[in-house]
Amino acid sequence: MNARMQTLRPVFARLAAALLLATLLLALAPGSALAEGVVFVGDVLRDPPPATLGPYTMTPLPPDTRETGAAVTAIAAPTGEIALSAPHTIHRIPVTWSSWAHGYTGPLYFAGPGVSEATLTLPPDTLAFYLYIKGNNLDTAEVYAIVNGVTYTLRGGGFNEATYFGFYSLDEPITSVTYGGATTHGVCVGEFGIYTGPAPVEAPVTSPRADVAAVIYGGWSGIPVQAWVGGTAQPTLYTAPNHEGHAAVLFTFWPPEGAAWKVGVSPALAAGLDASRWEIKLVGMTTGGKWVASPTVGDVTITQGSQIVLYYQLVDKG
Repeated sequence: MNARMQTLRPVFARLAAALLLATLLLALAPGSALAEGVVFVGDVLRDPPPATLGPYTMTPLPPDTRETGAAVTAIAAPTGEIALSAPHTIHRIPVTWSSWAHGYTGPLYFAGPGVSEATLTLPPDTLAFYLYIKGNNLDTAEVYAIVNGVTYTLRGGGFNEATYFGFYSLDEPITSVTYGGATTHGVCVGEFGIYTGPAPVEAPVTSPRADVAAVIYGGWSGIPVQAWVGGTAQPTLYTAPNHEGHAAVLFTFWPPEGAAWKVGVSPALAAGLDASRWEIKLVGMTTGGKWVASPTVGDVTITQGSQIVLYYQLVDKG
């Protein structure tokens, strides 16, 4: 039984261990996890937002023609309104706001100095939503978003580096996003994208192939991942960026018709990481595109047509 890796983007060249560790420390989101039913994608982006988020094609919000400086409590979206928990003032670059990212000059929404957290209530049936968050300062400061009670924290951008937060669900709608930041000068949000519509339909199984993927949030290229089938070790695979830029591997199996194979997956810490401080923790899984309860170990059962993704988080235990 052989397993072979398929990556969704070209494999990047491996970096030296010291450079990899430095990159990890910048990219790792200490408060990040995977909310039940919701997948998180986020980073400081100098490029425009991607056109898709998970399986969904995103729609940017229509232009906001209200005047700069107006205090608003809702923002028009393609299928309804985004309600704001507190009045936000409309700003625009370069008139009343100094910098954002990738040349964006559309409206921004600021809750005001002294307001460090606010909530966006989304239109019904929202299955994917992204926003950018930036502190009211030119220095970097942590910013965060909360969905389904889980806090996702990223390094806040400095000049021209707003931070991208994207969320999508494969089943239940996302009802709200709370945002904030580690700054006393207030936090600004803007450049939203949304998807409201039907969830993806699982296609009928027509192939004898079965896939088991492992995604490691906070990881990088070259992390070794081992798999076993019925206790038999498979060739070790090494992570490379997937279509969302996360470190990932993909094991492909060909079980006979009617057979059920037990597959174990176990990522290993990269060389140079102290096991007493660092841990790769399993935080959830999807099967056939549907979220299921997080297992305690990376063991799954596959049959022909299985599509399983195990989600891990590299955690600094301090």
